[in-house]
Amino acid sequence: MKVDSEAKYVPPALRAGYVDKQSRETSGTSHEDEFSDEELTRLFDTPELCTIVFFNHESMPPSLKDLISFIVVFDNAHPFWENKKEMWIHAASEQLIEDFNGSRKNFRRPIPLFEGKARKGNFIFKGWWFMDIRNVVQPYSERLKTMLMIKDKAQAYPWGITKKSKNSALALRWLKLRLTPAKGPFEPLKELAQGQAAEYVLRVGGLKEELEIFKNNYKSEAH
Repeated sequence: MKVDSEAKYVPPALRAGYVDKQSRETSGTSHEDEFSDEELTRLFDTPELCTIVFFNHESMPPSLKDLISFIVVFDNAHPFWENKKEMWIHAASEQLIEDFNGSRKNFRRPIPLFEGKARKGNFIFKGWWFMDIRNVVQPYSERLKTMLMIKDKAQAYPWGITKKSKNSALALRWLKLRLTPAKGPFEPLKELAQGQAAEYVLRVGGLKEELEIFKNNYKSEAH
């Protein structure tokens, strides 16, 4: 199925990896380990923290740099996260649409997710989740204007959205992502050494070829 202006919405209960409310204790969502920003960047050996964190290790070949390493839901950034587990993003939207229309390597595997408070620099691990595209929202559309208004009212922009920022946001395609919890068991991330979390993400996702590429190319001061 190709994604253009709309992606077909599948109810959570019918999705692969769906876990009902009573079963979530085994999904990893109950292990709310806390990490500082330094601990998180060390664990995944990533140079930056943003909403969608890809395999950005300097030693990685281009074939891995379109894969998601982990997701961060920043405080107030996604107005419908608490009630619907829905995220609105524009960064890397084209990259994700291409993957969704192709191999879906970011959509057929569990991905670790953290809730982050950017100002305080701490992140709470919320378990492993499957990601799906619910809608693609087109530039300058009325729907996108409404979304930006909702985000602004929810204080997604701590100092308010500027005219320049709003114009830049309106010029991009946005995604509405819906996430559902994945069932484990999973290894505790706290127990992994530097860079091992990124390797473990590929192992959990069943990406055998990408795992071998990672192991053959990854370099760290801790290795």
